[in-house]
Amino acid sequence: MDLVRSLSKDKPSKLSGTLADLSEVRYLRHHQVDNQKWDHCVAASFNGLAYAFSWYLDAVSPEWDALVEGDYESVMPLPVEFSYGLHFSRQPLFCQQLGIFSTEVLNAERVRHFLEAIPKRFRIVKLHLNNHVIVPGGWPEHDWGLTYKLDLIRPYGRLSAAYSSNLRRNLARAEREKVSVVRAIQVKDLIELKRLHPKVALKEADYATLSRLVATAVNAKLGFIYGAFDAHNTLCAAVFFLVTHRHAIYLTSVSTPHGKEIGAMAKLIDQFIRDNAQTSLTLDFEGSKIEGVARFFASFGASPYRFPILDINRLPWHVKLLLKLRSAWTRA
Repeated sequence: MDLVRSLSKDKPSKLSGTLADLSEVRYLRHHQVDNQKWDHCVAASFNGLAYAFSWYLDAVSPEWDALVEGDYESVMPLPVEFSYGLHFSRQPLFCQQLGIFSTEVLNAERVRHFLEAIPKRFRIVKLHLNNHVIVPGGWPEHDWGLTYKLDLIRPYGRLSAAYSSNLRRNLARAEREKVSVVRAIQVKDLIELKRLHPKVALKEADYATLSRLVATAVNAKLGFIYGAFDAHNTLCAAVFFLVTHRHAIYLTSVSTPHGKEIGAMAKLIDQFIRDNAQTSLTLDFEGSKIEGVARFFASFGASPYRFPILDINRLPWHVKLLLKLRSAWTRA
């Protein structure tokens, strides 16, 4: 618990009651970004998230570009894809939210300042902004995503009192089945279990990316892998929690069919909550619009939070039509 307490402390922010004058927002190619200044901004941002650190972006989008305000007072990553001879900026895997990160107030004017600076070279922009970014009025090109969060400031008894009746039954089942939780699972064991029991299809490159992310975070003491074992000492569920900015992000998880039957995942998350109760940590489940998944996260007493999804399409009409027809043909 002490380690998580220390990791969850924010660095001081320059946020104040007075809005600084807006500085020029510069577009920088990947090789032009000063990683040290970038990471300092993300660490000091009032809305900082682990996804925005340069080491994380290097793993999920190796050639990412950036928008930078002033001397890195505010920054916005632009993941880069190149396909069909065109540049896109789309949300990478293992990276729920990006957007603008700032040591200054993020009002509508500053947000508009950034969004209008996204270069026209990006013909399609579909980026998940973080839930502190308010899309300014008159900006129609956005949708909404959903996450679930649980503040762990209260004692465990009060946190568990908010558990749903179904979750309590799953925890009781896990107790009867003698499910045990270990807090130091190896990276290779987590990845191998995901290979054997994938929730969604991943490419080999995706597994390699995830392995690098988890290993880097664990080595830097910014992440923990919790594993659940059944009565026969077989690993049947695991979760990697990424911890920065007083946030513990439920980044990736896996459960075997047997693990689902015996409530292993419920036991595993409950143990994390028990370990970190009465801290300033917030557990971010990286929630989902999928009803069953959302209901499971909400069963722990977590609350839903919306975040905007920027959705800009600058393709010529005939290219849009061609891609639409190609998509329809592929589904047929």
